[in-house]
Amino acid sequence: MVAAYEEHDGKFAMSVRSLTALAFATEQDAENAFWHLMTDEEDEEFVVRVQPVADYFDNTWIGRPAHHKPRSVPVFSIGPWNVYQRTCNGEPRTHNRTKG
Repeated sequence: MVAAYEEHDGKFAMSVRSLTALAFATEQDAENAFWHLMTDEEDEEFVVRVQPVADYFDNTWIGRPAHHKPRSVPVFSIGPWNVYQRTCNGEPRTHNRTKG
């Protein structure tokens, strides 16, 4: 995966770095934004390279899609890590009061 991250075109690295931006999407949009970052219909090789990251993120943060069923429950639900509403309200984006 390190080789893919250091690839010259930077597409893989940009997609992985962009995952942090999902915290600023609405909870409803986070899933679609994730798949937008992890897929490219014109570059199948990219999809193969990014699959381990997509699998990890699906299982841990979004919830794995299930055939004709709702997504599985992720390890961490979207609500606690999503800061969209807190950002809109001008509230702190962290619970760590010592962070500064």
